[in-house]
Amino acid sequence: MCRSCAEGGRRCPGETAAKRRARQNAAYNAKKHATTPRQAESGTDDPSASAGVPPLEGPVTPEMVRERIDHARAVLSRSSKGQPSDVGGGRQGHGGMTAADDQGWLAPTSYGLEAEAATRAAGAALAARGEQLAADTMAETSPGVDKRVLAYMPQGAQSRDEYTSFVQGRTEELKSQIRALRKQAADRAAEGDVVEASQLTRQSNELVDEANRYNQEAARAHQADSAWDRVETQAYSDGYRAALAEQRQMGLPGGRMIATDKQSQKATVDRLKKGLAYYPSDWLARDGDYEASWRSDDFTEHQEHIPLRVVSAKKRAHYSPVVISRRYTRDEVQTSFYSELTIDKHDSGCLGPGVSTAVHEYGHRAERVQPQVNALAQVHLARRTTNGDGSRHTLEPYLVGKRRAQNGPSSSLWEYMRRDEGKSEWVRSDDFAERYTGKQNSSDEESSEVFTTGMEGVFAGRFGGLRGAGRWKADREHRDLILGTLAVVK
Repeated sequence: MCRSCAEGGRRCPGETAAKRRARQNAAYNAKKHATTPRQAESGTDDPSASAGVPPLEGPVTPEMVRERIDHARAVLSRSSKGQPSDVGGGRQGHGGMTAADDQGWLAPTSYGLEAEAATRAAGAALAARGEQLAADTMAETSPGVDKRVLAYMPQGAQSRDEYTSFVQGRTEELKSQIRALRKQAADRAAEGDVVEASQLTRQSNELVDEANRYNQEAARAHQADSAWDRVETQAYSDGYRAALAEQRQMGLPGGRMIATDKQSQKATVDRLKKGLAYYPSDWLARDGDYEASWRSDDFTEHQEHIPLRVVSAKKRAHYSPVVISRRYTRDEVQTSFYSELTIDKHDSGCLGPGVSTAVHEYGHRAERVQPQVNALAQVHLARRTTNGDGSRHTLEPYLVGKRRAQNGPSSSLWEYMRRDEGKSEWVRSDDFAERYTGKQNSSDEESSEVFTTGMEGVFAGRFGGLRGAGRWKADREHRDLILGTLAVVK
């Protein structure tokens, strides 16, 4: 899961300047260690056949979606009875969906593959239904006439490509005008015409702010985060949520916020409250029943309910199931325990500052409140990072110290734990839209980045919305898993 600043982490997984440098360094080292070929078809699998359901045809109705949800729930209901493992490594977990391979890593069982495929099949139906609703919204309110888009393209646009082309063209046009004016100013100054040189310089300076604004918008268009993208993404986000709402109640039950610690920060809690609109109501109703597990300094095992503290992230947003805080006085040491969820103010996607982060970080808590969420995510991750011969894709550096990266990745879980690689960040590459999705979370099997990055993608539009917008590649499997999980897990 995401690591806090104190543990050496940064924003998860946003692109700050420091993160960009670390990613670039990690990419260089990854070239030295990556030996697993990319799996070109991994993100495009149609789950219908493997789930044993007919392919979707024609307009998708709520009744068609319900049939697939019921089928997936019937498959998932068998997990509580335990399933025989067909993986020969030993320990088994996640309701029989995964088991350890001979290197200690989690591998999907045949039952796990069946459950994950059924869940994705339900998600595919929800995606189709949601995109029908989004298309209706887009037809009524085209992004080309939205005031946010018109701020950059006054005459409007008929498509994202047209908008992007205009913004990029305007950026280059302004830069060219600035260069020409500055050259003229330099020439006039060399000729001794100080007055005209000053006027030309002033004209060029007046264009700089507009040029910077368009340059930033052009960069956002590349990241699928432009004004056009945000309008379009909001339609998809609303469509997906509306399709889910046809099947189950979404958002805070009765509008009442989940319980948070009294030391939580109000503005940050408000950002979390907005993010919780994209979670099922019955999941949120169970939040207060969640009991964290930890071992104290005297090796006593604890499992109890502790308060959730929601605060602003100073550097990197994260969720920690258990934080042990000690306050030292002259006479005693006062120890308190709480779960901590930190949220930054990063404005990415369509949901507003910090809300995308809130959606992501609460996902780590949801994995614990609803263990089947994590079970399905672990199957998805293992399936997509396993070769045909059963071996795992090679670990590649993500945010890793130079010395650790030069030493190369661990081959087994036991080596990984011995070298304490959890203090670094390694990923298994597939064709995930966002590479961070494939993060190996050490021996912590209660969490992954599959569900959390997927929630950001589907509802905030991060990573091209998992639809392939901008520079991002599409990942329908990941999108279907997220929507299916939200619909199926009870």
